[in-house]
Amino acid sequence: MKTKEGQGLSTLNVIGILALFCTMSEFAILTPSIAAFSHHFVGTDITTIMFANSITGIVSVPVSVLSGAILHKVGFKPMAILGILVMSLGGAFPFLMPDITDYTFVIASRIIVGIGLGVMFPVGNATIIALFEGEKRSRLLGLGITIQFLFNLIYTTVAGYLTEIGWNYSFLAYLIGLVPLVIAIAWMPEAKGVVAAGRERERAEHAEAVKEKIPRAIWGYALFALVTWTCVVTVQIITSTILDVRGLASSGQAALVINCCGIGTILCGLAFPTLVRVFKARLFGIGAALAAIGVVPCMFADNTIVYAIGVFILGFGGSMFFTAAQNAR
Repeated sequence: MKTKEGQGLSTLNVIGILALFCTMSEFAILTPSIAAFSHHFVGTDITTIMFANSITGIVSVPVSVLSGAILHKVGFKPMAILGILVMSLGGAFPFLMPDITDYTFVIASRIIVGIGLGVMFPVGNATIIALFEGEKRSRLLGLGITIQFLFNLIYTTVAGYLTEIGWNYSFLAYLIGLVPLVIAIAWMPEAKGVVAAGRERERAEHAEAVKEKIPRAIWGYALFALVTWTCVVTVQIITSTILDVRGLASSGQAALVINCCGIGTILCGLAFPTLVRVFKARLFGIGAALAAIGVVPCMFADNTIVYAIGVFILGFGGSMFFTAAQNAR
């Protein structure tokens, strides 16, 4: 029978689950280091250099789909451990090659990060959904997202300032993920049995349910989501390069500017209940509009403060849009 409200789980078990969310932002580690890479890998096209950031997300999507499909067979905890280990060690290995001039090694590292991220990414939410119900489930899912973006700030800040020591030092930030890995190994509960029982119950329920037609409005929301997500990700990836070209900031300072997106996301999450009450169904449109408005200062800013304000608005608006989508009934 499915666990009700985390029955039988200790506070340490909950900490073990939430530790997974500490590693989910490792894909963003290199965003403040792009400009430094372009200086070191002279002759490598900037598009190729930025591709190392993008390839992680591209690889992680199909891997996460496969991972989610086999979670109940392999086990939640083994998948989490494997994913974090692959992601952290695979992301860190270019540190050992400070003299390389072939950017292929960096791209290979990011592909490995994408594989690890895809393996472990579904585990955190799936474990919470399997073991908790009702308000406690909602609280933990929200707390998980907050933790994810808080660690995004940590990762990018550490990587940005490590980059000022040497271009390859930024990769050491991946090793931060080994700390939550130890916590997950020690305290994360296994949800495999609970899910197996739940799947049997769902099969019986689905057999009796009438299949509903997908509303047409869903495709409009999906299009807006694609555009909004593209804006959020693209601005974060190119920020260090733009600030470097404009002579506005070093890698460490660029990391702080990029972190304004995460701060906007976190503040939006805290304010979301109020935003729902005030804007109601208009929340989708307002979130998308704010994301678009946030891009404008980034395009024309001639100082870091204005650029940071744009990134903050972008993060706030993007979070508003996606949280509204998750909250939709």
